[in-house]
Amino acid sequence: MSKKTEPPPHPEFRLWLTSMSVDYFPQTILHNSLKLTSEPPKSIKSSMLRVYSNMNASKLDKAFYEDSSKPHVWQPLFLSLSFFHAVVRERRRFGPLGWNKMYDFNDSDLRISMR
Repeated sequence: MSKKTEPPPHPEFRLWLTSMSVDYFPQTILHNSLKLTSEPPKSIKSSMLRVYSNMNASKLDKAFYEDSSKPHVWQPLFLSLSFFHAVVRERRRFGPLGWNKMYDFNDSDLRISMR
């Protein structure tokens, strides 16, 4: 019996894979891949700047932010939400001294809270 050969993948083929750091993830895939990470900012100020710059980069978030019928209420509320997000992210760095249960209030959580 002859072994059936698979055609090579298309040159434009890309696979985006997300994985937590676990022991059972195949090491060969990890070693042969390009790794991308998104580290949270190191201070409250840089976190606030990141939130506003990401919002301006996203057309949907920017439109949502600017299309408020009550901007004098919405803008301070969003500033408070962004500050809360920055403080939660900053407190995570202190481990058990920061929170008694770890929770990663990430950018997706911020976006959902904003909407």
